[in-house]
Amino acid sequence: MFEHNMHKSEYERKSSLPSEEALKTMSETQDNPDVIQLKNQLGEFEFHRDQLLTFSNGIIGFTDLQEFAIANIPGDEDQQFKILQSIEVPELSFIVLPTSGETSPLEAEDVKELATNFSIDPKDLALLFIVTIRNMGSVVKVTMNARAPIVLDTDKKTGRQYILPNQKYSIQHEL
Repeated sequence: MFEHNMHKSEYERKSSLPSEEALKTMSETQDNPDVIQLKNQLGEFEFHRDQLLTFSNGIIGFTDLQEFAIANIPGDEDQQFKILQSIEVPELSFIVLPTSGETSPLEAEDVKELATNFSIDPKDLALLFIVTIRNMGSVVKVTMNARAPIVLDTDKKTGRQYILPNQKYSIQHEL
């Protein structure tokens, strides 16, 4: 299996624990300890503990962060894109494009290989692609990283980012 080593991120160098400021923006509701409330630059979010996704190896560049949740983007009526929100560092979130194994831009054989490699039942496989939005003057360029999808097991609520070993997928696949 392909493993990728990266330099430690700024978040990893500081600490794997949330900052004091992050703790102020993170709270469990008084009446329900199973609910986590977060506030960041995108808005206020509320997650039930049973919605959390565990990334035992983190995400590339953020390997010490292991708890994430998926949320709608505030004000986005189409809801094509979602937010992958770190629970441990509320300031950290990614815009992602969710797909099932069947609707993925990856070839069917590659999706099947992901399910097999990670022992995920194909019906429980979901893929997230990290999206980048670049303002280039009068043009906005939207791309996704098709080479390193986030592989989710929706039944076990686990995830991992995986770099596909072949070169046919771009890290800046235009949308």
